[in-house]
Order: sequence, then C-alpha cells, then structure tokens
Amino acid sequence: MKETDLLALAYQYLLEDALIVVAVLLVVGAMLKKTPHVADWLIPWLFMVSGVGLA
Repeated sequence: MKETDLLALAYQYLLEDALIVVAVLLVVGAMLKKTPHVADWLIPWLFMVSGVGLA
C-alpha cells in the first residue's frame, strides 16, 4: 500500500478537522518520547485524554 493510498483512506474515514488532531498528537508524542521524565506507558494515556479533549 502506497503512502497516497493511506492518505486517501484517511480522508475517506476521518473528518478533515480530525487530521489536524492526529498531526498535533504525532508532534506531541515525539516530544514526549524524548522527555526523560515521562514514562513510556504513560504516553498512550496522555494521548487518549488529549485526543478526546482536542476532538
């Protein structure tokens, strides 16, 4: 599956505003992963709370 196929699939099933939330969570996740004081098991929980809040 090519990258363009994945983008078309994302546009088909997700709202346009939800794609912004996904991009924001990816950036925040990359920053949290590099932070030594945040445990790896905590990141998905933070994503869940912030994703619901942003949506």
